[in-house]
Amino acid sequence: MKETSFAIVLISFIAFLGLLFGVILLEGNETSITQGTESILNQFQGTKTQDETQNSVDNNPELKNNTTNSQDQASTTQNATNSSRSQNTWNANNSTILQNNSNKPVNYTVKTIFGQETPLRDGVKLISDIWLPKDDGKYPVIIIRTPYGRSAAYMNYAGMGEYFARQGYVFMVQDVRGKGDSQGSFNFLFQEGPDGYDTIEWAANQSWSNGKVGMMGFSYMGANQWLAAREKPPHLVCISPTAATGRYMEEIPSIGGGFLYGMGPTMDPGQQRPHH
Repeated sequence: MKETSFAIVLISFIAFLGLLFGVILLEGNETSITQGTESILNQFQGTKTQDETQNSVDNNPELKNNTTNSQDQASTTQNATNSSRSQNTWNANNSTILQNNSNKPVNYTVKTIFGQETPLRDGVKLISDIWLPKDDGKYPVIIIRTPYGRSAAYMNYAGMGEYFARQGYVFMVQDVRGKGDSQGSFNFLFQEGPDGYDTIEWAANQSWSNGKVGMMGFSYMGANQWLAAREKPPHLVCISPTAATGRYMEEIPSIGGGFLYGMGPTMDPGQQRPHH
């Protein structure tokens, strides 16, 4: 028992001496860490300031060189990335520009045909002015049929014709029967179905037409589109009527069963209109 107690006391004493020696070493900042590796450990400890870390690197040439090389490599990689991004952006922008240019319609030069005669089924000839691309070819046709005069300055048909012709369309404005320079007697709306049919089919069969015909216009010029469409001309592909009368016998030529005397055969649609 005495020997066991003595051994315990001896071990405790040796442990105390070891602990005391360790405390003395720590106070003297004497550690077994290899010199030059403190800065590597400190970056994980997060206890030193940026200036202290930089001093550690500056005091060690090997670490300083490694740090500089790492920074250079990182800079080179970043520059390469930026260059790649710039190149990709340039390519994308140029691709968009080229794509937009490829979709841009050709700006055709324009030629005109004034006073063109269109024969109808009963022998009456209607007169039209036509704007079309100067280049030989077959183009879709846009028709306006008007009782207000194809030379009406306020409509600017010349400007419309040049615009559509430059976009690759044939633009045709026609005096309806009995108006402007066209032959025959004007009979408010009642003849516009058959006359519109004949005009559309005539235009579709011209050398400059691709067989697709559309119509546009407002008021009377809108109503005569509906009347032409009702005849089902084979080459009419679209109409664009604006502000056209629709409910016949309710809006025009009578209102509530009462015939409007102003709607007679000689009535100028630009002068009198029904009132609601």
